[in-house]
Amino acid sequence: MSKWGQDAARIAALREKGESDIHRWSTIDSHNEGWVNRVKVAVGFIPANSTVLEVGAGRGFMRDLLPSGCTYLPADLVAHQSDYITVDLNRDDWMLPRADVLVALGTLEYVYDVPRTLVRLADLTKRLIVTYCCHRSTADKDARLRQGWLSDLTEEEFERHLNATGVIVKRTVIFQNEVNFKQMLWVADKP
Repeated sequence: MSKWGQDAARIAALREKGESDIHRWSTIDSHNEGWVNRVKVAVGFIPANSTVLEVGAGRGFMRDLLPSGCTYLPADLVAHQSDYITVDLNRDDWMLPRADVLVALGTLEYVYDVPRTLVRLADLTKRLIVTYCCHRSTADKDARLRQGWLSDLTEEEFERHLNATGVIVKRTVIFQNEVNFKQMLWVADKP
């Protein structure tokens, strides 16, 4: 378990204030190298020659894995490279550029108002590729806090909010099936 996965009290305090975890994400070591596997799955749904906006880019694994001719636009809470767009999805004043494909992997768990954020993200793109670690009713009560997650949606709730954006879900993939959560990947297009 990471050093971040043990501080439920710190995450509870962030939740109480409605703040993002800038402390955690300011260090590149917080971005797990194993997350590249999730990126590889998502890249399989990105057409060649697309402009791709990755929200929650972290280490930027996607940059070197995109199909030919793609333009990569990385965005994250903290700019880990000079071309990153800095964005805090928990604030109201964020703006991002439009893109053919918008990807948010392992990002929305760290957002308080997931429904509103999904609407805003879907408005920027023709194809939305997102993951979410869905809350299980049988989960350990503090498991999500220990992960640092700021929202607690079930799979059904997340899908309802995703559908409410007006996109059409083309594909779902169970990426990780754990005792305390199920991580799903959705590929959705504008009609």
